[in-house]
Amino acid sequence: MHRKGRGRFVMTKKTVNELASSNLRYTGEKRLASYTRKEIEELAVLMSTRKSVPDLTLNTIDLIKYILERKCEKQAVASPSPLSPNRAAMRIQEKVRSKKVVDPSDAPNVLKSRHKLKIVAFNSLKLRVGRVGLEMQWLGLMKTLSAFDIILVSEVPAEERIDDPTKTRAYMLKTGLDLFYHESMDRDDSDAVEDAFQMVLSEPSGPGNPEVHVAFVRHPIRVVQFTTQKSADGTNLDHAPLTILVEDTRFKTQQRFLFTSVHFPPSARARARDSQIATFMKEYATNASFRLNCPLTAKGAKDARMARVGHVIAGDFNTYPTDEVHGLKSSGFSAPLIGESISTSAGGESYDNFLIDFDTEASFSTSTEVLELSIMQKGGVVGLSDHSPISLILTEQTTKGG
Repeated sequence: MHRKGRGRFVMTKKTVNELASSNLRYTGEKRLASYTRKEIEELAVLMSTRKSVPDLTLNTIDLIKYILERKCEKQAVASPSPLSPNRAAMRIQEKVRSKKVVDPSDAPNVLKSRHKLKIVAFNSLKLRVGRVGLEMQWLGLMKTLSAFDIILVSEVPAEERIDDPTKTRAYMLKTGLDLFYHESMDRDDSDAVEDAFQMVLSEPSGPGNPEVHVAFVRHPIRVVQFTTQKSADGTNLDHAPLTILVEDTRFKTQQRFLFTSVHFPPSARARARDSQIATFMKEYATNASFRLNCPLTAKGAKDARMARVGHVIAGDFNTYPTDEVHGLKSSGFSAPLIGESISTSAGGESYDNFLIDFDTEASFSTSTEVLELSIMQKGGVVGLSDHSPISLILTEQTTKGG
């Protein structure tokens, strides 16, 4: 390593002999990949032992693995007795002060792997994917959304008069999601774009022109079943919620989840809005068929000898849902995950949120965020929507006795 300019250091490339004599100190897989095939073969011979002779017909990647295995063996043999805690701390401080570069590939992963489920909900304001002037904004949003596992979109025109489903706005969004997912996986341009997202639509409903909720579920998560909730406890629901049951076998303890996309009446109809939210929550808790016959609680699942199911209600409530007005706690749900002071709409209101059941809250960590649009629809300004997408990440945790 030598100084270049003011305060900068660059690594000089070591010779093969220098690498071998230092037992590849500060050298990992990435740095070895910068050497030529001939140099890799020479290094493999130099690093060989009596018990392990390199096979020079191996491809370069496997030959590098062979070299790094010999490095680990020699380190194990040469390792001194363990340092005392104080001495170990001093050794680390010495390395930091000397600004020696350590290859990150040499550092072990000390954290347990945790599976995560990424969910986003978005009131799309009629999903105007064909609107002139919004093309680049939609491309940017599709790229962002393609990184999520579950995408719940509300306020989507039903477009019942369009015979070809591939011409609908919902399918145009799916096409964009598939394309950006294809790109994110570094697929070759010659490869066919895979059908990464399964699309599920609710039955059309609403006052005015019929609308639907649309759910996009990314492979390998599987859609098991879905239903449209047109009424609750005898009360008609304006924009009938869509409930989907999905299965993600990458989780260890709880692999099934019910996601419900909601869009309740506006604040101008506050009485109807609050009534619909409260009756929806009550029906969800008391009517098993309303939630596709899935148990609401872990105890209920155990008693019925069924798999546990997580419950997530997400979307535009057009208010901040509370236990006092809407009966969240008595329905088995925790307080909204996004705080009341956080704005999710162009009007500065906290309208969009996530509700999850108590058992899921107890066994998963949650992380929420408002994916605030840089340009929102407001007044004379044309934007993608007057609501920003909201996101939730569920991460499986180890519980007591687990």
